[in-house]
Order: sequence, then C-alpha cells, then structure tokens
Amino acid sequence: TGTVLSYQWQFSTDGGVSFSNIAGATTASYAISPALAGQNNYRFRVVATGTCGPVNSAAAALTVNALPVFTLNSIPSSVCLSDLPVSLSATSGAGVWSGTGVAGSVFTPSLAGLGLRTITYSVTNAGCTTVRTHNIQVNECTDRHVLLNRYPAIDI
Repeated sequence: TGTVLSYQWQFSTDGGVSFSNIAGATTASYAISPALAGQNNYRFRVVATGTCGPVNSAAAALTVNALPVFTLNSIPSSVCLSDLPVSLSATSGAGVWSGTGVAGSVFTPSLAGLGLRTITYSVTNAGCTTVRTHNIQVNECTDRHVLLNRYPAIDI
C-alpha cells in the first residue's frame, strides 16, 4: 500500500533560522494570497511527514514588489477647445500618459475634441502597475468667439 503523507507549511521571518507553522496550511500546496509588502523576504517551506518521519523541503524566499505610489500634479478639470496644450506631470516621471488628445506628456484640447475626456497615467515597477485617471471637460467657450462684423475681428 502507498504511504500517506501529511503536510505542514511553515514560514520564517529571520532568513530561515527558525520557522513557525502556518495555521490551517496542511495540504500539498500553499498559495499566499494576497502577498503583503511586509512579507518581503519571508522564507516558506513544507514539512512532509510519512512513515519514515518528517522531511523539510528547501526554503523558498518570497519577493513582494510594492505597487508604485504617485500622484498626478495639477491638471485642469475643464478647458476650452481653443486653449493651448496642457503639460501633464506626476510625482513619478517613470510612467506613460494615454487618452484622447494626449501625445507624450501633453494634452491638446483641439485634438481631444469636445466632451468629457479621460486621461490615464500608468507606472509599472517590477511587473506591478498602478493606474490613475483624471477627467477633463473640453468646452466650446463661445464667449471667446468674435463675430467677423465686430471689432477687432477684421481691420479694414
């Protein structure tokens, strides 16, 4: 007959010098979900016990990559279609801007067109991505229009 194994997963916070049992982790596999930034460099192993006694697996180190943290710098909530392009920036310069009317790190209202436009900034660090969005309302601003028959629209 086959040997019946039992399992007990353990973790270490001191580089593998000592290990503690993980309550309820008694199956052949163990999933860490969610992995927390404070668990970076924890070591994990399983103790498999059969008829010949317990055997410890090699310890595996957990690497937790934290999500990038940043904020968007001041970006207007509304602009006029005729406004000059707006420079976009964030506290982390390592990201990518996207959205209608966005080229590089510039939002151009005339390219975006009228309406509510969502711009997005994404920063990725070691496979972990944080995304922030901002809405900009592009308006016609008819008060800026000068009729052709009114000064200074034409100067004859």
